[in-house]
Amino acid sequence: MEKGKDDMIKDNWKERYANQVNESVSSEFFTLVKLHNEIAKATFMFFADKGMQYVPVPATTGAASSPMEPGSDSEPVVIQVKNRSTKLTDSAQFHLEYTCRSSKVGSFFYGHSFRDEEPDDRHLAQFNHAEAEIVGTLEDVKRLVEQYVKYITKFIWRNLKDDLNDIPGIENRVHSLLSKEFVFQSISYKEACKTLEGYSNALKRCESGSFRISPKGEKILMEKLGEFIWIECWDRMAVPFYQAFNPQSGFALNADLLFGIGEVVGAGQRHFEANSLLCALDEHGLSVDDYKWYVDMKRQYPLQTSGFGMGVERYLMWLLNIQDIRSVEVFTRNRFQIGEI
Repeated sequence: MEKGKDDMIKDNWKERYANQVNESVSSEFFTLVKLHNEIAKATFMFFADKGMQYVPVPATTGAASSPMEPGSDSEPVVIQVKNRSTKLTDSAQFHLEYTCRSSKVGSFFYGHSFRDEEPDDRHLAQFNHAEAEIVGTLEDVKRLVEQYVKYITKFIWRNLKDDLNDIPGIENRVHSLLSKEFVFQSISYKEACKTLEGYSNALKRCESGSFRISPKGEKILMEKLGEFIWIECWDRMAVPFYQAFNPQSGFALNADLLFGIGEVVGAGQRHFEANSLLCALDEHGLSVDDYKWYVDMKRQYPLQTSGFGMGVERYLMWLLNIQDIRSVEVFTRNRFQIGEI
């Protein structure tokens, strides 16, 4: 089949959703499927080359990594199974930390994560999540992320260039990222907040009194500093409890990578042992009982690990210059719908 504009992924999720049966034979839909397929293949190849193990994380969990607390901005999905309450997995992080105790190198997961939020142009209730945890520090995992993002971009461009070449600006975006001269920039959370002073709605106050950078704030930072910029060392009350923090500065050992829509990758160093974790749980107002196994693991098998999670659909928004994330999910899902397909 001759390639053309019918193959291009467009911001038309409503049209696709309204014509689900006809979409099954559209070239645009098939291009989207191929993109997701190539990212999955590249992910497995990349981490296999690093000696890391894939972990088949279950779809349910008793310990959500994103409870609604001062440093979290999402809720887990609670379901009933035979009159018992459980949660759909919102992240593989805890399972990957667990596996690192035996792998000694690292582990990864590629699959769906679930969040109890209404989809909009930036968020999905179900999304594809590329996650990894390694034995190492924040700086180690930042380097891993940079290598991974470049690797999957190169892999996609090599295998699907003919399908994607008509997308405006894609060749420049890809070549810029893959050039030898390209450098990922970094700015501290404190510097970012100072840069955003004076801009309305660029910062959002958390329940704890600290600030999170809003989508508008992320956009301003990218306009000023460029894409692929790390915002690191956040106020520890503006991030989840599991992020370690520097005891001298009090700031978290974490970093968010901004490009495209804004935050696409979240990375962080975990608590090495139980004492700092217990302190963080208390600060965030969470029950130790809900995370007893996690505390016990840190107490009995202390290990310095760091990890990251990348929203695959958000990455695709950057690659394809898409403005609504719902246009790059293969099967549309809203907050409560199981889905017709």
